[in-house]
Amino acid sequence: MTNDENGNPGNVEATMPTDWMQQTFPAIRLACAAKEGGAQSTASMLQELVARMSDHQKFEVGQIVTWKPGLKNRKGPDYGQPMIVTAIPPASFPDPTEHSSGSPYFREPLSLVVGFCDDGDYLEFYIDGRRVAPVADPTPARTDD
Repeated sequence: MTNDENGNPGNVEATMPTDWMQQTFPAIRLACAAKEGGAQSTASMLQELVARMSDHQKFEVGQIVTWKPGLKNRKGPDYGQPMIVTAIPPASFPDPTEHSSGSPYFREPLSLVVGFCDDGDYLEFYIDGRRVAPVADPTPARTDD
């Protein structure tokens, strides 16, 4: 950024590289692809996302899971980053602190507690279990010699 003679920010025009945005925010990439394809493509994308959301899984404590494509609604963890199921409440419940119907978290059924590592710190939070899927085989096969 350049400053004028008084040290104030100058008139700087900046653009955000789209490749960075697409790499960092995969859901935006999905939305952009749908926009480029028109209404039919958007409708197909919506049907696919609803089908993923409707595909319910059974989970167990200790199971490794990750976000289903296009269904991540939290800042972290990222797509592909493993989470571990640490608790399964007896019944799902909405976030009691979310009172605005304009929020994407309003009345979202929180049905799993998951943990993950963020910059070396372990974090746990409640999520909607419909948004994640089990990782096929989180550990490499052992071979005994």
